[in-house]
Amino acid sequence: MDIPVVFSTDENYLFYTVIAITSMAEHAGRDTFYRIYLLVSGKLEKGHPLLTQLQERYGNIGIHLLSVGEDAFGGVHINNPHVTKATFYRLLLSELLQDDICIYLDSDVIVNTDLQQLFRTQLGDAYIGGVRDLWIDFLPDADRERRRERSRIPSMDQYVNAGVLLFNLKNLRRDHMAERFRAHMKIDYPYEDQDILNVCCYDRIVHLPARWNLFTLFMGRLGEMEKKGIDRNTVMAFGERKGIIHYATPFIRPWESRRFLCNDIWWEYAGRWQDSREYQAMEKSMERQEAGYGGKRLAAYCRDYKTICIWGFTEQGRKIYASLQAAGVAGKICFIDMDPEKRKFTYCGIPVLAFLPEAYRPGKILYILAGQRSGNEVRRMLRRAGIRDADIVRYVRKDVVYYQCLRPEFDEEEDGNA
Repeated sequence: MDIPVVFSTDENYLFYTVIAITSMAEHAGRDTFYRIYLLVSGKLEKGHPLLTQLQERYGNIGIHLLSVGEDAFGGVHINNPHVTKATFYRLLLSELLQDDICIYLDSDVIVNTDLQQLFRTQLGDAYIGGVRDLWIDFLPDADRERRRERSRIPSMDQYVNAGVLLFNLKNLRRDHMAERFRAHMKIDYPYEDQDILNVCCYDRIVHLPARWNLFTLFMGRLGEMEKKGIDRNTVMAFGERKGIIHYATPFIRPWESRRFLCNDIWWEYAGRWQDSREYQAMEKSMERQEAGYGGKRLAAYCRDYKTICIWGFTEQGRKIYASLQAAGVAGKICFIDMDPEKRKFTYCGIPVLAFLPEAYRPGKILYILAGQRSGNEVRRMLRRAGIRDADIVRYVRKDVVYYQCLRPEFDEEEDGNA
């Protein structure tokens, strides 16, 4: 069976896309052939070494690049730091492909089963098929209502996650839905194109079984699912972990740490590419990122630096200070904050300073980002100032969800909320 599968990707996500395709190819049935389309902005070349190797390695896939003009997405609104314009490309699939049906996948997935059953799902008169967003069931009623109002949708009961979708391209073309999607790109939705799809396709969505979009965020919450009355088949699917595993939660993504549930599965397929420079760079980056997952680990990382700058004079920043002080590295710590009011304070005799790029010395100063929401913004600012990624660590706050997602074998390494 010939199955068209679409990814939206760019240079930053290409290696993750290759890993997702690797898992697909290795689990394809004997008569399954995946015709894979990569929606790109034109910066990626067809002869990219990773794509050439991927095509040579697996005979049950064919890779095609579809260039999407950036002009169509110039005015889109992006509210989430991990989202790029590439995610909007799928809204124009009915104009880019001639097929009647196609599967769309985010790049942060592992496919550990054949996709023929998913592809054969009957959509009838619907526009899309997707898995209901389980996150909605974990929201308090008031938060769910605020979420519904912000998304401008009649009800959240049908709301699906857009990371795995079955597109009925025939119906979308028939009803000129690409034009409607374009009009909605001008609206500031909190969850970007995912909201656009749910709003525009409302009442024309088929709900797929949970196995086709298993969020790793919920892998450690099976008992909580049962208490909330989530149907047994969904709970069983998360327990079996057979289908499409979706690494959609930023702080537990596998390329940032191996320590969370199902991340070992992702690294199994990433390991097929361990001789590539992309794999080696990713592994090195992950080792640095993991420094932010615990006080003891972070303290060991700090010892290679003369000065430690905790970015953010906040409660979390002070907790990081206390953890490092206990580990014997507090004598070379300072605080940095962009708020001039906070720079009037001292803490344990340490002043809160402004950021001075001219004082930066490569390899001598480590910046620890204490803020959870502003971390990506601060990282971009530091990069613009010429600071290396190797000298920036984002501290990960440990809460109930963190420990729910943690693989059991890492329990002994934990040192509390630092």
